[in-house]
Amino acid sequence: MVSGRWVSILVLLVAALIALIGRALPSVVALSLGTRAEELLRPAAAVACGLCQGRENTTICSPACQVASLYSEVLSERAEFANALREDGKLDDAEKLCREILKGRLQLSGELHLEVLGSEVDLAAVLREQGELDEAESLLRAGLLRHGHTAPGASGASGASAAAAASTVAPAAWPAAQVMDAKRILAWILDDQERSADSAPLYDDVLAWQSHALGERHPDALLTKMNIALGLVEKKRLPEAEALLRVAMDGNREALGAGHLHTLAAGNNLAHVLEQQGRSAEAISVYQEVIPPQSAALGAQHSRTMATKETLAGLLERLWGVPGGGAPGPG
Repeated sequence: MVSGRWVSILVLLVAALIALIGRALPSVVALSLGTRAEELLRPAAAVACGLCQGRENTTICSPACQVASLYSEVLSERAEFANALREDGKLDDAEKLCREILKGRLQLSGELHLEVLGSEVDLAAVLREQGELDEAESLLRAGLLRHGHTAPGASGASGASAAAAASTVAPAAWPAAQVMDAKRILAWILDDQERSADSAPLYDDVLAWQSHALGERHPDALLTKMNIALGLVEKKRLPEAEALLRVAMDGNREALGAGHLHTLAAGNNLAHVLEQQGRSAEAISVYQEVIPPQSAALGAQHSRTMATKETLAGLLERLWGVPGGGAPGPG
């Protein structure tokens, strides 16, 4: 048994050397070496976890714990690389890497560890962008359920009964960040399927946690407020949606800048809500406020910029009979 333990430690040293070299090399080479380090560390970490269970012998446990700790670090670094792949649109590569990371987390920590849920959230985010909404939803629901959280809209539940099934965040017992990330991504997936009645309670939970942990005007909290507002628009609760969108627009302008996509999206949505309430002059003012930073950030000929300009032109024509122009000047 002793020789087997030291073999594991030797594997650790080899894998550690590969991992350290990989950090200094270009990303493609680093990914390959990271995969090799992960492959070497996975069985060593499994042995290490077994060695430490129920033992107080630091001669054995100290190096064994280092094996497991380094393996966890390698998985975390690979998760960052997977996120970069997703942001670059390399979704197939990101999915494959996320699945490998999840497998490693399960072997290292077991399905009840929060790091496993975090890996499931990462994989679900990739699956969502690939259009694999059913698999992503099932993955997150199962993960939340393991941690004692249900979510509305599960099979056999709908409407008011589903909303009543949603867990409510209590200030005395804030869930872990991974739980709230799972709820946030699940809410987006439900929105993608036009299931706003199911996503609304999740957004409420997420916003309560974000306001507590990050602050009410943190960009993440402001994005959630905008998502809640869009759900209110569907329910024709326009004054409530308007209030949230004003907060989101002002907060994002202050935190991220006038040309940030979140600021622009909040402004466009606010103008649309004002128009729906018959307040065309106010809507025109907001559109006119949005277009200059949108043109600067995206380009004057960008499809989103052109769409905003066309919406404004149509509104001006309906209100004042001025095609593509502005309000009539003094006579």
